[in-house]
Amino acid sequence: MKKHSMGKKFYTAIIFLFLYAPIAVLIAYSFNDSKSSVWGGFTFDWYIKLFQDQAIITALANTLIVAILAATFATILGTVASLGLYNFRGAKRRALQLVSNIPIINPEIVTGMSLMLLFVFLGQVLHFENGFGTLLLSHIGFCTPYVILSVTPKLRQMDKNLFEAAQDLGCTPFQSFFRVVIYELLPGIVSGFLISFTYSLDDFIISFFTSGKFQTLPIEIYTMLKKRVSPKINALSTILFVVIFAVLIITNLSGSKKSNAKESNSASGKKMLCLALALIILVGGIVGYSRCSTYTTVLNVFNWGENIANGEDGTMDVIAEFEKKYNVKVNYNEYESNEEMYAKIQNESYDVIIPSDYMIGKLIAEDMLMPLDFENIPNYQYISEEYKNLPYDPDNTYSVPYTWGVVALCYNENMVDGEVTGFDSLWNENDKGEILMFNNSRDALAIAMQMLGIDPSNPSKEDIDKACELLKEQKPLIQNYVMDQVYDMMECDQSAIAPYYAGDIYYMMDNNDALNYCLPEEGTNFFVDAMCIPKNAENPEMAELFINFMLEPEVGVSNSEYIGYASPNSATVALLDEEVRNNKLIYPDKEYLDKCYMYVNTPADIYNYMQEKFIEASTS
Repeated sequence: MKKHSMGKKFYTAIIFLFLYAPIAVLIAYSFNDSKSSVWGGFTFDWYIKLFQDQAIITALANTLIVAILAATFATILGTVASLGLYNFRGAKRRALQLVSNIPIINPEIVTGMSLMLLFVFLGQVLHFENGFGTLLLSHIGFCTPYVILSVTPKLRQMDKNLFEAAQDLGCTPFQSFFRVVIYELLPGIVSGFLISFTYSLDDFIISFFTSGKFQTLPIEIYTMLKKRVSPKINALSTILFVVIFAVLIITNLSGSKKSNAKESNSASGKKMLCLALALIILVGGIVGYSRCSTYTTVLNVFNWGENIANGEDGTMDVIAEFEKKYNVKVNYNEYESNEEMYAKIQNESYDVIIPSDYMIGKLIAEDMLMPLDFENIPNYQYISEEYKNLPYDPDNTYSVPYTWGVVALCYNENMVDGEVTGFDSLWNENDKGEILMFNNSRDALAIAMQMLGIDPSNPSKEDIDKACELLKEQKPLIQNYVMDQVYDMMECDQSAIAPYYAGDIYYMMDNNDALNYCLPEEGTNFFVDAMCIPKNAENPEMAELFINFMLEPEVGVSNSEYIGYASPNSATVALLDEEVRNNKLIYPDKEYLDKCYMYVNTPADIYNYMQEKFIEASTS
């Protein structure tokens, strides 16, 4: 019997370890002095920086207000719907219950895409954009069925005669409903509210498709994953976990002191409803106050994740400084890829976007960009001549360079076999199982084309076929196809060599002394990200002021230090530390850049063919 008891305890311990070990690791890394997964010492700095990060705090406030409002409206609608369903009988009730359960069992991605298409269609007819309203409606929609599931069982348990009995005792129908029926349903109503609040707080997929420019915390975290999970997110997650854990403990301790279970449930339910109302008033007041500020203009900026200095590590908080200088509110959103940005700007208006070279060419070809008035951008004089008149915008009509860089090789000196001089090292059989490759059709196929002596800037289908065959030969040597995962795998000595972007390699080398870089001898991809104004921008004049502000030398220095990529601004480069200016990874020689190529706008059929063939090569 004792052995049986010990077995149960051991099994229970394993289950709890499986459930809570990841949370324990997350909490531990919230105190990590390093940005990477390599332990760099103990610190509380990330908790301090968390409350200084306006983007995260704003996203958290947005998430809370949506969750509270969605849960409140869903609770009201779900309770009323449950009462209506209860009055149906037989097949009608079963049919309606089945319909109400569809949002629960339907895949979220299907729900999200269908809602997005609905709102896009209605937006074209009624002239509105996705944003707070569409996000709130979506959350109410998927939360309401959970309230119905929580309230319906309580209705079945309730004595059908209570309502009439209350009236016989002198209550009006209104009093009978709220003092008797709602009182009996209160535990189910509270449960439905809490479930709705939790699901809304945690939702990413539906929010991603319906939020527009309105940024929630899950979306903010997603965009921050372009490089790695910031320890600030670990700190925020730790705080949320501790608060929820504390509430559960307090609730259970207070509940255990009640002798009457029914009385306890009722009291707890009333307290939770009061707390919910208090939170609604509090968050609504905060948001209302913030929106009644002195700002007269809102500028919508759409940029890559972690692609602007935000005050960390002694850099300038660029957005805050611009807001202060021009008394404008910047609504700053982030994206993970050029393709994501392209999809968003077709249905939503942004004032400034920062796409890459080939995407700028695509936007120009589709007449989606506004010509710039360079009289409003006098700081354009600081842009070096070699970054003007580039293939994607040959007349410099639509864009102003923001950053530039090259694709290089990052390798571990203690793991790689032989000297690394070019991309042929990615086909070294002695490093089998320790080689990483781009999980990106454009970059992976370009490397293979260079190995074959093919110009990757404008390939044909025949060129793609040849490159695909070379990637198939490489496949048995590959450890993994990666993008963001490259940071942890290289910094933690899990891989020997990987191609990646120079600015990111620069920071990876800071976190592991064994890492080094190589500029491939055959040349490589030279890329530029540039600032543009979409044709549907609402504030183009303010957008040009923002572009001009970004070209101020001191602003450029902060951006370069934070991002790690090269600046096309000659005045900025002159202010950088000599060590950075002379770093050939960040600023390669002109002779080397002459061997490099730049992507151009690829025709849709060629791009789709690249995608198809890369999937074939990487999964064969």
